[in-house]
Amino acid sequence: MIVVFIVARKQDLAMTAVMAMMKDTVILFGSITLEIMDIVSDLVVLIAINQDKSLEKYMSYYALFFGTGTAMFLCHVMMNALYLIRLFTKVDVESIAGLTKSVLDRRSKKKKGGKTAAVGNDSRVHSIGLSDSGEALELNHLRRAFCENAHEAKVLEARVNRIMGLLALLFFEDIPMLVLNLMVVSEFTTNPVAGRSSTPILLSMTIGNMMVAFKASSTTGIGSMRQALALKQEQCLQLLADIGKSEALQSQT
Repeated sequence: MIVVFIVARKQDLAMTAVMAMMKDTVILFGSITLEIMDIVSDLVVLIAINQDKSLEKYMSYYALFFGTGTAMFLCHVMMNALYLIRLFTKVDVESIAGLTKSVLDRRSKKKKGGKTAAVGNDSRVHSIGLSDSGEALELNHLRRAFCENAHEAKVLEARVNRIMGLLALLFFEDIPMLVLNLMVVSEFTTNPVAGRSSTPILLSMTIGNMMVAFKASSTTGIGSMRQALALKQEQCLQLLADIGKSEALQSQT
């Protein structure tokens, strides 16, 4: 019965992890699809304004924010691809060198930014390098734990970068385009000729409102996610210190 319970528990945890990855993937592809719809609608509006002499004063602003948004969207797609690659990459002890480099590089960036965390001190109550009973883990277990935590840190870092990309798109493309659409719509009440371009502009404004709401809701957890990344980075540094101590003890024996 105990064996059956353990196997069932592991299967349940594995299924939970798979469902979480599938949820992230669906949300990610959904956001990219909405973003493509938004860019296409902005392109239609850009063409409509270019063909409407009464709205030509908005042409340069639309072209500016459309070009900026498209360039940022391409960068955002690359960040999403990196996030998916890290999310579905299987980690093992053989990749410890690359994972160690990523952890140390992240610490160097924090130091350059003037943000350092107090990690690896001997006053900590319970090290991640200790078992539940307080005994020190073996070197192989330490390396495996480090690889798992370092990989999780890379996934969290990619997720934070993805959300930062959403924020950049929100402030430098979606909100300016929304304001421009509102300004153009206000022209319809005073300039009947401009009303000929109302359909694509209203469509673009509708999709733009959806994008603003979606991105605003998607970026609310950025603070807690950055804290989770900092905690995971601290755990990785603690494990690196424990690995160094364990290797030193082994070399002495």
